[in-house]
Amino acid sequence: MAARFSGVVGLDEVHLHNRNGKKQYLIVAVDSINNRTILFDLIASRDSDAIKDFLEQLKKMGVNPRVVVTDMWKAYHSALLDVFPKKL
Repeated sequence: MAARFSGVVGLDEVHLHNRNGKKQYLIVAVDSINNRTILFDLIASRDSDAIKDFLEQLKKMGVNPRVVVTDMWKAYHSALLDVFPKKL
């Protein structure tokens, strides 16, 4: 994956409800230049800790973005600073 990665990642999530009505979030990371899904996951909350765990998965895959596109949710900013501190 890392060899084909453009360096630009887009992050976003949508909320869903499971069978019991509990809210979950489908978070997705895409390569915005190559139009490819990099990683997606269901997370229980939309806080910076959950997003940080997701970003750690990206990092373990060798994804080291030069540019990150988000909707400016504060949790993204905080998690990005924790996982990729030298990039921001």
